[in-house]
Amino acid sequence: MEMGDDEGGAIWSYSLGSMKSSKKMSKQEAMTKHAISEKIRRIRLKQRFKDILRLFPNIHKRDKASILKEAVCRLNTLKNTTANILNNVGSSKSTFLQFLPNEENEAIVVTGKSSGHDIMAKVTISCNQRPSLNRELTQAIKVAGGKQVGVEMATVGGRTKVVALVKWMDSGGNNLNHQIMSLKRAVRGN
Repeated sequence: MEMGDDEGGAIWSYSLGSMKSSKKMSKQEAMTKHAISEKIRRIRLKQRFKDILRLFPNIHKRDKASILKEAVCRLNTLKNTTANILNNVGSSKSTFLQFLPNEENEAIVVTGKSSGHDIMAKVTISCNQRPSLNRELTQAIKVAGGKQVGVEMATVGGRTKVVALVKWMDSGGNNLNHQIMSLKRAVRGN
């Protein structure tokens, strides 16, 4: 059984039947199986071209060859621009590269005291890009009783890195330690 979704997001499925040896499969069954497979392939290709057009909305020619040509051209331009930026960063290159997402997933919370009575935490998450990441991190910070005072985010190649600064008022006692541990558990659960 093959499954997927069409342009409108509706789920479709086709049963290709049990696999029969080529001698036992009738010509009509073989043609039907091939037609269904081709229809699935065309639907998937059509959806991928729509995905490219969403990424590059200013492509004027809408035929498939022009879409692919323009996408390759823009990706090569992006690749060259990135290489130029990395070459021009110079001595701050290591700082710049530290903010790019890692290939491995990570979730780190580092705490310390700031000037005054506040406790600060630096929360670093590197993971696959997902729309719910900001909402999940904000919720975890609220549940832990902290206040987000700064955030930076970078997304490259489907990977996202978020660095957030969180502040708590140091009222002394176990409750603050419990809140910080709660945040650490929530972040590592992401």
